[in-house]
Amino acid sequence: MSKPGNSGNIGSYLTSLFGKPTTKKPSATPKKKTSQIEVSKASSSVAAIDDIAEVSHSEVYDEEPQHHHIMEDDEIIEQHSKKVVLMTSQQQLQSAHTIVNWKDRDNQGKILCDFGDSDIDNVASETDVKIVKPTKSGPVKYMYDKLYKQASVLLERLEDVGAKILEYHNIESAKPLNYHSDQPEVYIGRILAESVTGDDKLNPASILLEGLTNAETSDCKVIKLSFDKFGLDSGVSQTLFPGQIVAIKGLNSVQGLKVEKIYTGAPLDAPEDQPQPSDEKKKIKIMVACGPFTLQHNVLYDPLKNLITLVETNEPNVLVLVGPFLSEDNALVKSGFMDETFESTFENRFIAKLKTIETDCRVILIPSLKDVNSDFVFPQPAIEIENGSSKIQSFPNPSTFSISSPSFNPIKIGVTSIDAIKTIKEKEYTFGYVEDQTEHYLKAVLEQQYYYPRLLPSSEIPLDHSLLNGTKSSLKIEESPNIIILPSDHLETCCKVISNTIVINPTRLCNNQNRKEGSYAIIDIVNDTSLTLDKRVHVQVVNI
Repeated sequence: MSKPGNSGNIGSYLTSLFGKPTTKKPSATPKKKTSQIEVSKASSSVAAIDDIAEVSHSEVYDEEPQHHHIMEDDEIIEQHSKKVVLMTSQQQLQSAHTIVNWKDRDNQGKILCDFGDSDIDNVASETDVKIVKPTKSGPVKYMYDKLYKQASVLLERLEDVGAKILEYHNIESAKPLNYHSDQPEVYIGRILAESVTGDDKLNPASILLEGLTNAETSDCKVIKLSFDKFGLDSGVSQTLFPGQIVAIKGLNSVQGLKVEKIYTGAPLDAPEDQPQPSDEKKKIKIMVACGPFTLQHNVLYDPLKNLITLVETNEPNVLVLVGPFLSEDNALVKSGFMDETFESTFENRFIAKLKTIETDCRVILIPSLKDVNSDFVFPQPAIEIENGSSKIQSFPNPSTFSISSPSFNPIKIGVTSIDAIKTIKEKEYTFGYVEDQTEHYLKAVLEQQYYYPRLLPSSEIPLDHSLLNGTKSSLKIEESPNIIILPSDHLETCCKVISNTIVINPTRLCNNQNRKEGSYAIIDIVNDTSLTLDKRVHVQVVNI
C-alpha cells in the first residue's frame, strides 16, 4: 500500500497560472501575474508571490522569439519543477530563493569523522563477496494487529529485555508490582507517561511503571514513581523515555514506588569469535549513504549521480543505500505535478542510475517510511523492484544481514531508516549531566535490544505489533551486529564503539531543505579477528 499523492487541484491551478509547461504564449503583452492569483494572505505574502512571478516571467511569457531546441528529460523536469516549488505552499514561497545548484556545494571531500586505523586503506580488497539476506524477510500481511497480539508482543519484550537486565547486573530475581515491602526490592517494568493531553513527554512528576503482578496470568499493573530518594553520583546520568524497559530498586507502597536505583538496560552480546579463514590479510570496503538522494525541488537525482561516480572511484564491495529514495517531502511529489507514477519515477530515475554502476559492487536498498512507493507500516517490507539486476537487492526496514567471503568470517550489519534518536530525545527525561550526548543516546538505543526502542506507535511510525517478532519481520536486534547504521538528524555525524558494535550515523546525502552539503560513509574492515576494533576497521564520514 503506497502513499497517495496530494494532487488536489494544483495541476489546473499551475496551468492557469503558468500555462502548459512546454507551451509559449504569443508575443502579446502578458497579464500581470497577481491578477491571476487569489490572495487571502497578508500583503507580505502578495509581495513574495509578485517577486517569484517576476523570476518565472522570462521562462513562461517571453515576448521575443526564442531559438527552440530539443530539451532532455532532466532539463524539462528541472524547468518545470522550479515553477512548482515556487508556488506549492507558503512555506516554499519563503524558501524559494534558497533553491541551490547542487554543483555549487561547498566543502566537497571534507572528512567529517575519522575512526580507526588508516593503514587499512593500503590492504588489498577481497574480490569474491556474497550478501546473506536477513533470515526474517519477505512479503508480510499487515493491518491484522489485534489487541491480544499487541499485549502478547509487549509482554514478550518485557520478559526478554527484563531478564537480560537482571542477568547483566547480577540480580537474582524481581518482584511483581503488587508486592509491597518495607525493604527495597527490584521491580521490572515499562516506563510510561502520565498525561491527560496525550503528550507522553516525561517529567519527574509524570513517570509511571507498568509491570507484571502475576507471571502465570500475565496480569499487569501501573504504579507511579517517586524520585524523592533518588540520587546519582557526580558525573553520572540516567535517561528514561516512554516504552523503555527498566529494572527499578525501591520501596513499593500503596502510594507508589519510591525509586532508589535504576537499571536501564543491558549491552548487546559480543559477536562470537571464530577462527580466521585465511592467513592472507584482506579487507572488505563498504559505502553507506542515507536519503534523500535528490534535492527537494526536483527528481533529477544529482546527488546520486555524484555518489555513483565515487563508487566507481573507490570500488567498494558493497553499497548500502538507506531511504527515502522518493520522499513524501519532495515538492513535486507534494504538488501532484509529476508526469509519471511514483513507481515509474523510482524505476526510471533511481534504479536505472544504479544499474549504470560498472564495478562489481553489490547494492542493498533499505526503504524508509517517507518513501511514497513503499508500504507505510513498521516494520517495513522490502521495497519492490520490477526492473532491477542481480547486483541490486532490496531488504526490509530494519534488517540485519551478513557479508561473507572466503577470507572472512561473516560481517553482520544492522540497518534501519527510523530516526530512533529522535524518538527518544523528543520524549525523554534525563537525571544528571550528560557529557557525551552522542554516546549517551546511541547506548540508550542498543541497551534496549530493539531498533525502535520506544515500541509505541505514533503518527510518523505506524507500528504493527503483529510484525515485531514475526517469521518474516522483526524489530529485535537478534544477532549481535559488527556494524549498526543508525541515521539521525538529531545527532552529528559520528562513529562510536558501543558494546563491541560499531555504530555509525552518516547523516544524509542531501538535506530536504536543499542544503548544499551532504555526506556518506566509507567503511574498511580487515579479516584479522585478533585485532581490536579500532585496529580492525577504518571509518570515514565524508562530504560528498
